[in-house]
Amino acid sequence: MEKEKQINQLKKVAEQYGVEADDYNWEAMVDETLTLEENREIITEDLRILSGSNSVKDKIKSDFKTKKTTITAEKEETARIQLQQMNEEMKYTESEFKKSLEKMQNNNSVLQKLYWLPKKYIEVVANPNNDIYGLIFTGQAGTSKSYSTIQTLNEVGAEYVYFSGYTTPLGLYEFLYKNKEAGKTIVFDDTFGILNNTNSVMIMLNALYGSAGKRKISWSSSKTKNIPQEFIFEANVILIINEVPANIGTDLINSRSLHYRFEFNNYEMLSIMKAIANLKHPTLSKAQRIEIINFMEENVDETTKSFDLRTQSKIENLYQFSNEIWKDLAMPLVQSRNEKLVLLKQFIKSSSTLVEAKREWSKATGLSERQFQRYNKKLNQIMTIKK
Repeated sequence: MEKEKQINQLKKVAEQYGVEADDYNWEAMVDETLTLEENREIITEDLRILSGSNSVKDKIKSDFKTKKTTITAEKEETARIQLQQMNEEMKYTESEFKKSLEKMQNNNSVLQKLYWLPKKYIEVVANPNNDIYGLIFTGQAGTSKSYSTIQTLNEVGAEYVYFSGYTTPLGLYEFLYKNKEAGKTIVFDDTFGILNNTNSVMIMLNALYGSAGKRKISWSSSKTKNIPQEFIFEANVILIINEVPANIGTDLINSRSLHYRFEFNNYEMLSIMKAIANLKHPTLSKAQRIEIINFMEENVDETTKSFDLRTQSKIENLYQFSNEIWKDLAMPLVQSRNEKLVLLKQFIKSSSTLVEAKREWSKATGLSERQFQRYNKKLNQIMTIKK
């Protein structure tokens, strides 16, 4: 709308120089990022030249063609640079991944690096002297959220109870009452019903915060039997879930808790697996576990789907079943690809510009430019190595 207003005012300037307004390509020549005065100064110079020309229209066409050619060249150069940067990022990611694997041969530095922050969060919440009473772990399945939580609680000698499965609001109320003591940490692991029910959410809100410094939880019902209809809750809570549902009150629960999201790309996941492979196994030797890692390293890239720590466990079980055909049995687990990402990666590597890669990808997949942007963003995300 601002550009249209500028054009209408500038057409009056054209009339002063005897140039027909309709003969001038205003859409192309008016830069909407400039002010009216800046555009007037630029266009006035054009009009002075055009007013003395014997072929005004030819001059306009020539200038427009020159400007269009310049803009096209600039866009192509930008696209070329973007493509070069993406290819460099791919190479960097792969080289960093190889470095990580080399470092993992005799130590667990990557595990320490990736799990350091969540471990510290657990220590904070398990400490009865802190005023942070809740911790939420979210993220993809198979990232060791549960294992690392229990391991850390054991390492710091915390008193804790573990609950997994389904619970009703009344069941939640009773469980919190029985484990309300200060110094205790309650771990709810993938417990359906806690954040999927309004009544349960309200109970959790009261468990995590009290306006007067006391966290009082209430439940007015005859079904509570020998349990009081209100009590002071002094324990701490760790919630382990894949995603926080968008329900009434969940934003408040988030705001009253520490929140950490476990999110690793496939390269980082392989690094974690190599650290695990260096640990003692009940049946497999270290060499056998590393053999499995090498197999995955050869067959996994950033487009592999559903790749997590459970994949490692599955393949190790297949190895124990048969050390002769385990690779044949395991191959489907690591060669499940996101085909659209595979094509995108191929076209980015083979094209001279991002525009060309976009065109070839859209032709191969039948998807729009908007979808290309979405998949391109996803590819960049899964290639990113945590610093």
